[in-house]
Amino acid sequence: MKMYKKIVLAAISVFAVSSVALAGSYTVNGTSYASMSADNTTTPDGNTMSNYTNNAIWILEGMPEGFPSSLVGSCKGVSLTSPEWANLGDVFICTAIDADGDGFVNVGSDTSADWTGCSYERVSAWGKYAGTTESGACWFAGSVDADHFILQWTATFTTPE
Repeated sequence: MKMYKKIVLAAISVFAVSSVALAGSYTVNGTSYASMSADNTTTPDGNTMSNYTNNAIWILEGMPEGFPSSLVGSCKGVSLTSPEWANLGDVFICTAIDADGDGFVNVGSDTSADWTGCSYERVSAWGKYAGTTESGACWFAGSVDADHFILQWTATFTTPE
């Protein structure tokens, strides 16, 4: 009986280690081409609070095999800016869905005045993304016009197997 327990424990250990070894980690770079709508409110101290929604096409480079390189993303957030448009805080939640209906939810924030401190992480996923993790840095890459802009990010995307 003692030997049986040792064999079972050894087998469990081997499977646990092999599962970890099969996980893949990938550097992913993304670009979001977005349109935005915002409800802006001027606060008594002259700052601007924005409740915003953006819808975008996300183009991804470096995704592992079996994961698409384009998704549709939708983000909702709240930001506070100074009268000079310096960032005083921004928080957001984004949902991304691929052509198969599989997707994930990321949350993030940026508290740096020059908009260079954006970071995010995956909090939920379904379909082929179930069990994946992702965290990264994001930044504003340019405006097309007042309602259309480009965001970029780099992240570590990890698969469970």
